[in-house]
Amino acid sequence: MCSDPSVAEKIYKIGVVSDTHGYFSPDLGRAFAGVKCILHAGDVGGEHVLKELSAVAPVIAVRGNMDNGPWAQDLPWQVETEICGARVLVRHIQEKMDSGDRGKDGISTVVVSGHTHSPEVATVGETLFLNPGSAGRGRHGSGRTAAILTLHEGKVDAQWFFLGAE
Repeated sequence: MCSDPSVAEKIYKIGVVSDTHGYFSPDLGRAFAGVKCILHAGDVGGEHVLKELSAVAPVIAVRGNMDNGPWAQDLPWQVETEICGARVLVRHIQEKMDSGDRGKDGISTVVVSGHTHSPEVATVGETLFLNPGSAGRGRHGSGRTAAILTLHEGKVDAQWFFLGAE
């Protein structure tokens, strides 16, 4: 799905989202314009969200604890893939930041998770942990957020951002 860029491409941007809970914000389409692929870290909330995201870029999604019903049965609980030489692990719940998730042979590793609805970017050892927060309708007064993961010349970086008001 997320193919490596050609030699001419130096920067590879990936949209990262979680906890949409059945709500697709038009802000996601604008924020992810130009990304090579989108990672959804679970609690999708409905197949229509994946279809909307797929109209923007190819999607890799995992199943969250709230994803039920026939549409969710084919979603894996965890996905591990390689993108531009970085090992990327996507799962809904990341219980702790553990540098044991580091890639083999010094390959940079990214662990993407959701569940908490709180955006976070942290580096432990050589592992970048990214939680994009929740892009669903705001709960408990929290804002809606997503993230962009950037791979550039063997390095990984991520930044979360607020989406517009509902």
